[in-house]
This record gives sequence, structure tokens and C-alpha cells, in this order.
Amino acid sequence: MSKGFSVNQEHDVDWAISNIQKNKKALKGNIKFKRELLTNFWHDSCGKNVYDTPSLASLFSPYNHHSCKVAESPAEDSVIGKHNQQYLYFANSDFWYVFVKRENYNLNGLAQHLLCGVPQTKLKKDHYEFQIGVKVGPYYFFMPSLIKERICNWYGHEVYNSWRKMVKDDLRNLTPYISAFNPPKHMYSFACDKSSENICESLGLHTKHGVAYWLRKNHSDLKSEVVLETIKGTSVSGLDLMSCFGNRDTYMFKTIGNYLEYGPGNLIDFAMNPLASQKFSADDAGIFSPP
Repeated sequence: MSKGFSVNQEHDVDWAISNIQKNKKALKGNIKFKRELLTNFWHDSCGKNVYDTPSLASLFSPYNHHSCKVAESPAEDSVIGKHNQQYLYFANSDFWYVFVKRENYNLNGLAQHLLCGVPQTKLKKDHYEFQIGVKVGPYYFFMPSLIKERICNWYGHEVYNSWRKMVKDDLRNLTPYISAFNPPKHMYSFACDKSSENICESLGLHTKHGVAYWLRKNHSDLKSEVVLETIKGTSVSGLDLMSCFGNRDTYMFKTIGNYLEYGPGNLIDFAMNPLASQKFSADDAGIFSPP
């Protein structure tokens, strides 16, 4: 099943996940301990990054539009030898994003290296993985604990709670984009914490022992509500991820609407905030956090 066979009935899911766990070294043994080890590694490595305080406007500013893009002929196995990684799928709602990539040395390969002692020269190639994250001002993050820590440091708990409610309400808008993509093979990814597990489950993905699974389905079972946009000329290179995120200029009408609905104060407080009206653009040093 882990070789790419599809799952077409709910009772097959447990069997499929068990089979994946049997065939992946990173998923054997004490998974809880391994996830904790990997999560600490993420927190320590990503936590060292220093970010400028974003404007309050950018914090409540969504993407300018939803997107759902897939690379041309993503199942071509030979092209991975020419490129270290390929982004095969990208989609976003107002604040959430998801991508699927294939690469030689990857997140789960890193897990094998850290958790199983597998030399990187022997890591399995042509591995698929996914990441789900959220827009935080001009930045893109995936680790809930660090997101909370940074927003609270920038603006305090009240603003964080308002922002959290806003993006939580938007999460349901990402669900159709998860359903729209049928991965070439079964994929798994270590969840950062229980919050990450809940996010994955709310999107229709399966979780077990702190690991999220995106299982391949039979084509007859696909019920997509959206149409994937195939980007021509990407069969070898894959998608240009940063261009998928699009321009990051502040969209004030949407931003003000979000602040009126979710913001911790009135609009006058928002406008008078010295950071609220700072303009940011695609030329700013927006950081995309690596998996």
C-alpha cells in the first residue's frame, strides 16, 4: 500500500497506515519520542530566525486571491534526478496554504537521518511530502507554538487571540483544496503538536500517534469542488513556490473588514496604531519557513 496503491474505503485506512508504519524506519519504535525530538529540532532551528515586527494591517490582511495550482505531469519519476526538489501542488485560502513536494533529501529523510541514524547518502530518493501552514503578516509559518510566541511578542495575547479566531474560521476554506489533489503516492508528515493534528483532521487528513497521513484515493472516489490550474512548462522544474504566494501588498478593504470582525479594538485604535499603516510589498524580506 505504501508503494502508491489507492485507498477506496474507510476501513482500508487503518490497514494502509499500519502498512506505511511497517515500511518506514522513521515511523518504527517510539513515535511519540521521535516526534518530540524532531519538534525540538524544528523549534530550535526555526526559533533562531529573527523577524521584523509586521504592521498590524498586514497581520489581518489575507492573500489577494485563492489559488489551486498543480505542476504539469507531476508523476514523471525521472525528473527528480535533475532537480533536488520539485513543488508539485500549491493551494491557498485567505490565510492558509498547503503544498506538496518531491525531493531527494526531504523532511522525512531528515527524520530518518536524525531519528534512525540513516546516512544522508543512503536516504531514499523520490519521496513525497506535504506541509500545511498559515500566513502571518508577510511571513509564512507552520509551527503553532512559534506562531503564538511571535505574535504575542509583537502585539500581545489579545491580538493573538483575535488573529487565531480569524484564521481558525478560514480553515474550512482550505478543505476543498486538500480534496482536490490526489497524491501520486501515500504521504506522511510528523505533526508539530496536538494543535497541528487537529488542523489536519479538520481538513480530512488522517492522524495516528502524532503523524499525519495524506492517502492516495481511487479516481472514482475523488469529489473535487475546485478545478486545478495546471501550470505549463513545469514538468521538470516544478512550481515556483514564491510566485504561487503572489504579491504581498496590503489589501486594505479586506484587511479593515477582517479587523472590524475579529480585531481586539475599534477601527480608530487600529488606524492610530503606529505600525498599522506601514506598507509592505513583495520586495520586503518575507520569510518562508522551511519544513
